[in-house]
Amino acid sequence: YEHGMFGQVAGDWVHIAAGEGSNSVVGVRDFMAVSIDPLDPAHVCYGSWEDGVFELRGGRVVNHFTPANSTLSEADFGGSPRTGVGGLDFDADGNLWVTNAFAENPLHVLSTAGEWAAMDLGNALGAEGFLEQVMAARNGYIWAVIPRGGGVLVYDPAGTPMDVSDDDWRVLTKETAGLPSDNVLCIEEDLDGEIWLGTEAGPAVVYLPSAIFEAGFDGDLASQILIQQDGNLQYLLETEVVTCIQIDGGNRKWIGTQTSGAYLIEADGLDQIAHFTAASSPLLSDNVFDIAINHGSGEVYFGTEKGLVSRLGEATNFVVAIDEVTVFPNPVRADFEGPITVDGCAYGSTVHVTDV
Repeated sequence: YEHGMFGQVAGDWVHIAAGEGSNSVVGVRDFMAVSIDPLDPAHVCYGSWEDGVFELRGGRVVNHFTPANSTLSEADFGGSPRTGVGGLDFDADGNLWVTNAFAENPLHVLSTAGEWAAMDLGNALGAEGFLEQVMAARNGYIWAVIPRGGGVLVYDPAGTPMDVSDDDWRVLTKETAGLPSDNVLCIEEDLDGEIWLGTEAGPAVVYLPSAIFEAGFDGDLASQILIQQDGNLQYLLETEVVTCIQIDGGNRKWIGTQTSGAYLIEADGLDQIAHFTAASSPLLSDNVFDIAINHGSGEVYFGTEKGLVSRLGEATNFVVAIDEVTVFPNPVRADFEGPITVDGCAYGSTVHVTDV
């Protein structure tokens, strides 16, 4: 669609026009991905499925990256040559990782210095494979979805994103890593560094990402979570197509599905806290495309096929060091039955609740 880009800044929604495109398609269409620079919240990049990468600072477009000024390249799909970007993500150092659909080099990086580099994956994706969503993990690995049943690519830039000579990569599938399905739709890293994958057969967790590149590692890298339901053992959401996963400040998992709405589960995945559907909540549709969390306020946004709706969650982002803790309500009366919020805790803190 040609509606441009949107963002929420200080509680207000803003609209940014995309301007003119760089290819033969009229207008700029199909924004597929967005990422906010962790070093500068006013620095944001959007990816278009037809027109490359748009870089914004302070709500204004400052760069439009195409094959003319980057390592990105065009490919002929959808009836004409297009620069397809289906995923982008800033890493912890502020480098932007970008997937380039159907291109000879499907993975690229834009450094904080404004330089581009392309990752040559050889024949790792096969003749028809391409990359979509990408996620930069805190340990430096780059994870990317290979759509249409290709599994997941894990790329190790060895701490030097601009030097590709020392890089390594692996493709994780049902056969090579124990995924419940090769049709992977989303990737998310939790606060313990574990990687959660959403597949068409429920979620799977890579508990030890460092083992991916260990020589001689024997065993499935990905695990499903075994839960007890009505006295029977079964895998967590094994019949659901998981479209998105988000982690809140309490390391809880918000999971969106294709037909059953959204779930909130405990950090370890063993217990369900809530299930939101269109019939039981203000959720607009049971087909949830994406979930995003404002970690400052705890507000959770659900993108559905019928629009966007939000819910105020209980968990806000943790702090690195405790300098001020607040409790709400304060005092907590004996007859109070609602949630009690303890804000300002460092991740992994222990909170003791006592009476007089």
